[in-house]
Amino acid sequence: MTFSTGQLILRNLGTVDSLSAETIVYQLAIHDPNPPPADNPNTYRPIGFRVWLPLNPAPGESQRCFAIVRTQPGENPWMCNTAYENFCAALGGGFWQWFALSGVPKPGSTGGVHGFYQWNNATIARLKKEVGIRNDEKA
Repeated sequence: MTFSTGQLILRNLGTVDSLSAETIVYQLAIHDPNPPPADNPNTYRPIGFRVWLPLNPAPGESQRCFAIVRTQPGENPWMCNTAYENFCAALGGGFWQWFALSGVPKPGSTGGVHGFYQWNNATIARLKKEVGIRNDEKA
């Protein structure tokens, strides 16, 4: 059981995700901080599909634009660069904290403002480039 769990952590996959890891395609919504204005349909030609949320903003509430992107088959947007980073993302904290049982961050607390989990920055940068989002900020 330790070896199978270790294999899943090295690949940054869950048990169910591992069943179709080679063929799965993820659809992600990536925030577009500087979308082109949608009010002129003659000049607005978005690359990819865009969604503005909330659909019906309340007074004083602004809409945010999200680009819907697809990964390549078998591409994991949460796969970190090294096995150690995958372990840190899955278990939280660093090596010594895994065995100390105290001071370990809550699962999902390393994603920051961009999501619940840590993203693969190279994959997100490529997806942003495909839909025309500038890579000024970190993924």
